[in-house]
Amino acid sequence: MPLQLLVLIFLICVINYPSVAAYSPVTQIRIRNSAKFIAQTTPNSLGNERHHRISSIEGCRHSNNKRRAQLLKPESRNHVSSILNTSSTHHQDAATRRREFLKVSTIAIPTALSLLQPSSAKAISLPFSSGPSRRQLELCIVGVLRLRYWAQGVSSSIADMQRNAPPTGLTDSMKGPYLEARLGAKAALTGRLGGGSNPNVFNMASLQIKECLIDGLYWYDEYFYKNLKNESSERKAVLKKQRVALLSASEDIVESLAAVVEFDGLENLQDASPRSTLFLSMYNDSKANFIQRMLLERTVVYCDIFVNCYGGEERDVCEKYLKANYPNEMPKIKPIENLTETLAL
Repeated sequence: MPLQLLVLIFLICVINYPSVAAYSPVTQIRIRNSAKFIAQTTPNSLGNERHHRISSIEGCRHSNNKRRAQLLKPESRNHVSSILNTSSTHHQDAATRRREFLKVSTIAIPTALSLLQPSSAKAISLPFSSGPSRRQLELCIVGVLRLRYWAQGVSSSIADMQRNAPPTGLTDSMKGPYLEARLGAKAALTGRLGGGSNPNVFNMASLQIKECLIDGLYWYDEYFYKNLKNESSERKAVLKKQRVALLSASEDIVESLAAVVEFDGLENLQDASPRSTLFLSMYNDSKANFIQRMLLERTVVYCDIFVNCYGGEERDVCEKYLKANYPNEMPKIKPIENLTETLAL
């Protein structure tokens, strides 16, 4: 880039700086005389400098007298007029050459600068888009499983909250699972966070569940649905049914989460969430029951349907990934001792 800038500055200076030929002949003679005079007058002391000044003044007077005498002659007047005419035509020719040079330079300068650029640029750049970038199928399934386990966990927390409620009623600090369910459902769909969000709500906001569902449908068509020609008629019928179930499950997942957000009119998916104190002050047991059942009976169920459409092997691989990377989000399983005690009773 510095080399290109220097070339451009040099060309601009060449265009703008006039040459000696651009001046009139009289001016050219004065320029040459002054150049010779400057080259000759290099005194080494004050006395020599004064001597040269006197001699130069006398020389100038002598030359002026000689020029004045020549101008008085008729032939010299004609010569001066011809010089003036030639100087004006010379000015016109110089201006014309400068205009032509500017016209050529508008093409030549960008071409020269493009040649100075490195050759690492792309040779061909076609105006075709490569399409949206897709998530890997396993990452889509992992996102749906994380949503499924969160919905199962918060639903069980709401049930425990209601079961262990004191006779005087729940305090605001005890209504945490209810608030988490409402804020987490909105964060999963829109990525927006409201006041009172906990780490689980932040995890839901990072899922981008809508995009996971869309990419999951794309990969299903890419892996299974396009290979119907090579399958038997029974296998074709199964794949078609699975695709219908997959599409319906993806829609029901989104609708169930939206119902948790908007069922009572206090919240919507377009605007920012209201303050958390509004949710807590308008709480009642019927709202908690609705959210608990919606998450457990619809969100969890349709997440299972969506994941099972890809086969048991894909689900096993994704669950192993979840256990290794997100162990805190896995559902809590009761110890074997507690199960044996429960069965004995």
